[in-house]
Amino acid sequence: MAIEKTKVLEQKYWELFDKVFFISDYDYEIAKKLRPDLNNKFYVLYDGFELNKNKICKKTTFDKKFIIPSNVKATQNHVNTKWFIEHIWIPLINWIKKIILASL
Repeated sequence: MAIEKTKVLEQKYWELFDKVFFISDYDYEIAKKLRPDLNNKFYVLYDGFELNKNKICKKTTFDKKFIIPSNVKATQNHVNTKWFIEHIWIPLINWIKKIILASL
């Protein structure tokens, strides 16, 4: 029941904005199915860059940062973000580095 209320409320928020950004293709596709009338407002944002089929990114270097889609000043979000960085992000980067070094 709470999930359905959240979905309804979220869709009401979508109506209020000129652009609505999603951080995954999955969420973007769900939104398009739920509200096809708002498709022209929906965009997907990957690592801080909007990918658009009609635009080609000519940049060769990128800032070393990623999007945190929450208010990190809120205590719970700060704790969760810190945990994600320490337990998921850094170990993943280290794992990728080991694979790359092993292939050299």
